[in-house]
Amino acid sequence: MKKILAILLVISLLSSAFPRTVSAAVSANLDQGSNGSVTSPISPVNWVNGNLNSTKAHYEEGDSVPYRIVLTGLSAGTHVLTIQWDTRNSGKNSLDYITQYDNIGGFGGVGNVPEVVDPTSGITGLSSPSTFPIPVPSTVGSSVAGQPATSFNSLPAAKRVLTIWNGAITSAVYGTQDSLSGASGSSSLDITFTSSAATVVVAWGGHIASPEDWGLGNSASDISGSPYHTRLLSFDGSGGNQDRSLSAEAVIPIASADLGITKSVSNAAPHVGDQITYTLTVVNSGPNPATGAVMNDVLPAGLTYVSSSATVGSYSSITGVWTIGALAVSASARLTITATVTTAAVPGVPITNTASVTGNEVDPMLSDNTSSVTITPLASADLAITKTAPAGPYQVGTQVSYTVTVTNNGPDSATAVAVSDTLPAQLSLVSSSASVGSYSGGTWTIGSLASGGS
Repeated sequence: MKKILAILLVISLLSSAFPRTVSAAVSANLDQGSNGSVTSPISPVNWVNGNLNSTKAHYEEGDSVPYRIVLTGLSAGTHVLTIQWDTRNSGKNSLDYITQYDNIGGFGGVGNVPEVVDPTSGITGLSSPSTFPIPVPSTVGSSVAGQPATSFNSLPAAKRVLTIWNGAITSAVYGTQDSLSGASGSSSLDITFTSSAATVVVAWGGHIASPEDWGLGNSASDISGSPYHTRLLSFDGSGGNQDRSLSAEAVIPIASADLGITKSVSNAAPHVGDQITYTLTVVNSGPNPATGAVMNDVLPAGLTYVSSSATVGSYSSITGVWTIGALAVSASARLTITATVTTAAVPGVPITNTASVTGNEVDPMLSDNTSSVTITPLASADLAITKTAPAGPYQVGTQVSYTVTVTNNGPDSATAVAVSDTLPAQLSLVSSSASVGSYSGGTWTIGSLASGGS
């Protein structure tokens, strides 16, 4: 009896001495979505348990690679799933954050229609799905202020969730988030859920870093090899590491064109009533040709449209839109707009005119997409003068009186008004009288004269 008890005690001690592992009946498999090649897309995507190259996948920067984990043999209760993805590789951004599983733009598909993503494909006995919000990713060490959080938050709420079938996610917390300034780095997420059946499916997407967020030379397509890795790190504290990679050749660089605009004006200090000419130049600095280029320039109050001339496309004075269209790399287009400074312009008050340009492609440098120029209208006054004298004839020694009248027809007050009236040699001054100012040495100094005054 003592021997039996001793044996049982040893067995009990041995069981407590070794960590508990996942039951052999429990399995966890990480799959990623294969949407076929550019020329032979597959929809719905095939779920594969291996790596993807360009014959099996074609995802554009800004798309999300679909992932799912299929868990079987689960017992009812609470479980913890830990996933990881590479955020940095070779000093570039790879999978910068995670999204909802269905976030494909549709590049290369038939009619550029996004492939269908169905995480339940090939699995039966699943209930309706439920979702849980993905926490906002860290921006620590980011080379672009606010990224990738800004990009993540710009997605619709429905694209920022984890999805589960036969269960309910109760929390999603980042375990690690490496600095975005490192040569390499990753993030991990601990997903806690309760299962309602033996089979549970969890799905999400890995967002492929885009130059729209990170600028040229810093996005996913700038990395070679197979830099886009996602892993199942553990399930309930064990289960081993499953790694799925996507090769760089399966990632399509997003087309980008750096459109820039400059603007100048022929006269920055015009008078009311003057005509001025704006010259606008749009340049495509590449690296790709631009399509659908459009410039917006609505004339501000105080200016009225007179005419315009464009080297390409057409300008509408009503909408302020200059439709440029296609613009090759290093090519430029020029537009001139002539306008009149109207009486609505207040002398001394600046008028700023801003133009902006956009295109269909991602613009990696937005700082040169707008240009402004300011004019400061000067006061304008239409001065008129009349001079009368009684009809002759006059004899030598006779006095003659001249009447000089100055009128300001506006629209603004006139300042420093002076009349030059030097008597000819045959006449000598007897006297003068002015309603305003004074006359001396052939100059009548009037000074200020209000609009409508004389």
